[in-house]
Amino acid sequence: MNGFSLFERWEARHRHFENDADVLNELFALLEKARNLYREEVVTNQKSYARFVEDFYHGNRYIPCDKCLCKNIHEVNIHVVYQLLSGRYDLSSKFLTAENFTLQDCERLKKAFDQTDNKPPKAFPTKHKPVKEPPLTLGRYLTKEQIMRITAIATANYLFSFYGDPQDDIRSLLECKKDFHLVAANIRNVAVMFDTLYEIGLISRGWQTVIEKRGLLHSKNGIPVTASSLSSALSSIKRNPTAMTHAIRMMVKENLSDDK
Repeated sequence: MNGFSLFERWEARHRHFENDADVLNELFALLEKARNLYREEVVTNQKSYARFVEDFYHGNRYIPCDKCLCKNIHEVNIHVVYQLLSGRYDLSSKFLTAENFTLQDCERLKKAFDQTDNKPPKAFPTKHKPVKEPPLTLGRYLTKEQIMRITAIATANYLFSFYGDPQDDIRSLLECKKDFHLVAANIRNVAVMFDTLYEIGLISRGWQTVIEKRGLLHSKNGIPVTASSLSSALSSIKRNPTAMTHAIRMMVKENLSDDK
């Protein structure tokens, strides 16, 4: 399921933990995976909630790293998730059923978990109301520094027609702001930037579909860009790469690969 690729991609591209932000990002990825599995297994397929909790815990206990620090930090994070799901349904129910869940929400949830007493859990719910589909997003919270770097690449290569401050427009684009779109100066060049952001793990696999359904990009003649047109553009680039598409791909990798 594409919805929980965030943690799987983090796991596959594992880098050693270096700071508190790395720790929080892993916890966020685990909680987002739990949210999506909950929707699929419990809400849709009516799996026992208790079984879901146990399976999630045992299915995510280990990471592909031999470094003791990384293993210890992951052990702490996966136990936080387990305790939230099994013993703090007063907290976990909020993020499991929320329409959206951001890194800031994750911080607030962790703070509430750390600073409030562990309430005796109520019996696990046996019925789960259908929840709204989560809003379409590009799959990851991007920092201010990452937005600045992406903006610099976009402006240097004249990828978009901006309405105001380029950095604000790029943030609105990547955060899928409602009723917002940018005009792509060249679909091929824009497609290769997004494709490389996906390649290095900064956006989700379904970015083409998100762009189409959100109406995030328009062509110069005002027509919304479709997933099909983005896919065709990438196929064309693979057959006939240009100096410009190569330069954009290299700029993204050189400036953002270390940030995933």
